[in-house]
Amino acid sequence: MRLRNGILIILSLFIVRLIIQMQIVIPLFQCAWPGVPTGVFFTTSGDTESYTRPWIYLIEKGIYSMDGTTPSAIRPPYPGLLFGISYFITRKKVISMEITSVIQIFLGVVAVYFMALLCRGICEEILKDSDKAHRAALIYLLLSVFSFHTLFFDGAILSDGPATAFLSFFSYSYYHYLRQNNKTIYLFISGIFMALVTLYRPY
Repeated sequence: MRLRNGILIILSLFIVRLIIQMQIVIPLFQCAWPGVPTGVFFTTSGDTESYTRPWIYLIEKGIYSMDGTTPSAIRPPYPGLLFGISYFITRKKVISMEITSVIQIFLGVVAVYFMALLCRGICEEILKDSDKAHRAALIYLLLSVFSFHTLFFDGAILSDGPATAFLSFFSYSYYHYLRQNNKTIYLFISGIFMALVTLYRPY
C-alpha cells in the first residue's frame, strides 16, 4: 500500500511538473533568451552542443568528436549518454532532446520525493513528532514541485539536472546508512550515486 501511494504521488507530481515546464518555464525562457532553441519540454544553452554533437557523430560516423573528424571532445560522454541512446533509436535530434528532457524531469520528480522522505525522517528524529515531520515533508514537497529553478535544470539538455538528482539519491541512501550502520547495502548504493554525480559533474 505504501509503495503504491509513493508511485501515485510520483506520477501525479510528474504530470504537474510537465505541465509547469510546458506552460510556464519554457515561455519564460523564450522571453528571457529569445532565439535560443527550445522544444515542448526541453531548453538548451551554449553548452548543449558539447553534450549532444559528439554522440551524433559517434552514432553516424563512429567517432566521438566535436567536428566529426578529430577524435576529441570537450565533455566526457556520460552526461550525454541518455541523449545518445535516444538519438540511436530515433535518429532525430529534436525528438531525442524531448525524450531526454522528459526522462530527466521524471528523474527530478523521483529525487524530490526521496528528499521529502529524507526531510520527514530528519524532522521526526529531531522533533520526535511524526505529525510535524509529515507536515514539514509536505511543505518541502510543495515548494520543490513548484520550483522553476530546479525544473529548468531538469528540462535542460545539460548535466546539472541529473547530477542534482543523483546527489539527492546519495543523501537519502547515505542517511539510511548512518542510521542503520549494519545495512551496508545503503553504503554501496550511496557510493554508486556519488560515483554518478562525479561522472556527470566532475568539475
